[in-house]
Amino acid sequence: MSDTKLELAGGQDQVGAAKEYYFARLGTLMVTRPKPESAAVVAAAIVQKLSEDSRIPGTIDVEDIDDFWSSWRGMFPANSSGANTVLTGEDGFASVEFSAPIVFTLRVAVQHQQSHHGTDQPPTDTYAVAWDGLTLLVVWKQKSRHLPLSGGHIAAKVITDAITAAGFGSYTQACSPGCDYVFLHTAMEVSADAASEKAEIEPAAGASNNRVRFTIGYDARGELEEMALFGLLSLRTSSGHFAEVKNVGRRILDIRNQIRADLSHLLAHNYAYASGRALSPVKRMKAARANRGWRKEGRQLMARLWLAMSNVDSLTERWLDSLRSLQDSRYDIGEMFLFGYDMRSDISEIEAIDLQRVVDAMNQVASTFDSRVLAVSTSLGALGGAVAGSVITVASQ
Repeated sequence: MSDTKLELAGGQDQVGAAKEYYFARLGTLMVTRPKPESAAVVAAAIVQKLSEDSRIPGTIDVEDIDDFWSSWRGMFPANSSGANTVLTGEDGFASVEFSAPIVFTLRVAVQHQQSHHGTDQPPTDTYAVAWDGLTLLVVWKQKSRHLPLSGGHIAAKVITDAITAAGFGSYTQACSPGCDYVFLHTAMEVSADAASEKAEIEPAAGASNNRVRFTIGYDARGELEEMALFGLLSLRTSSGHFAEVKNVGRRILDIRNQIRADLSHLLAHNYAYASGRALSPVKRMKAARANRGWRKEGRQLMARLWLAMSNVDSLTERWLDSLRSLQDSRYDIGEMFLFGYDMRSDISEIEAIDLQRVVDAMNQVASTFDSRVLAVSTSLGALGGAVAGSVITVASQ
């Protein structure tokens, strides 16, 4: 048995073989269900559909997937259909993380792979895929260090099609609602080294900021499936925290957007009322008729705003817990080099949330209502400052 070691960006092994470069992309691809159920049954149904795909040679093993070690998480989609859905969480779904990854080789001719928005063509016709129901890792090798945006996307499509054929739903979590890129924007140059005590992630020398070096603490000897398997096993804990941070953070921002819309609506009513009060008696009566019923709608808007802020408070606690867990992992193998680019905008936006301004505006509007509403509004005013303070304190660490 040779002492071959796969080397990053040099790619030449110790016996003088031609240079080959190994790359990987990581993404969040979820199976969605209305509620948790048997993970083993879900996995078996999806694998059955994958096994029927002629582009996947060989057999796929699911014997290691069991219900006891699998887990389910409550997740949310981005761009929900309406304000009430965002606030009640009715659009939430259960997402499974299998106890063991599903691993297979995928072969698709380059001309049959769609390029990403017309960019340069995919780099290969062969990919190794590891997916645990939540995190997707795609590994391949090529003869150039140039990394096209289109590499690996076909794997996400194949799995999504299998999920749909098995009768389940799927959700691909991008960096933001307007992005259709299915992977992290930071790609990995991969090497495998049995001498390494553990996996390690660090910035890739001589490459762009959106590329890291990922060394797997295992001598895969060029076997792509083994690289995909051990790569995902090294990353799945932190990638699970990352998926939750992104998902819950997005829901917090969706609620923030709804708060802004409702507050603008409320203030518009208040402005119309105040403007009418400044008119002559005759015009004031006409303005009052035009704005009739605004207090009733205003109270409904205020009730929804309080519910929204309460939801931000509870979701922030969950978000902070996942963020702390993910940040702790940076002392392990350096995952923050991989996840940081796709997280930083969310963290800065959540850090900037200031609900105290919302509370102040609501108190101002409530002053035009009866004293009882004003008293309730004032007593709840501490919520906004407490939520904003907790986010800023932890997210800036």
